[in-house]
Amino acid sequence: MTVDHRGGGIINVFISHNHEDGEAAKTIKNTLSLYGAGRLNFFLSEEITPGEDWFKWINDHLASSNVLLLLFTDPSATWDWCLYEAGLFARLDRSKGEQNRRVLCLHNPKTD
Repeated sequence: MTVDHRGGGIINVFISHNHEDGEAAKTIKNTLSLYGAGRLNFFLSEEITPGEDWFKWINDHLASSNVLLLLFTDPSATWDWCLYEAGLFARLDRSKGEQNRRVLCLHNPKTD
């Protein structure tokens, strides 16, 4: 979905995070939802229905998102999957010629 910066439309936000940060991702989703005026739609891996094709779910939701929010909590953790999601999101952006998709990274300001 294209974002209408004049005040209309829904902004789809995919929150990419390590499994250990699932509760933090839910808290961020709930907090941002309070300020989104009903215009923010979030996707979290915790919402994948058991038995659902999780790889397809992730790819489909990355493709339909306007923003990828990466929760980068611990630089010593393994970030392979989150970086895969960010790379796929960025590639989908280029392949569609879209200019309004963004990757945002939340991290501790004391972390390089």
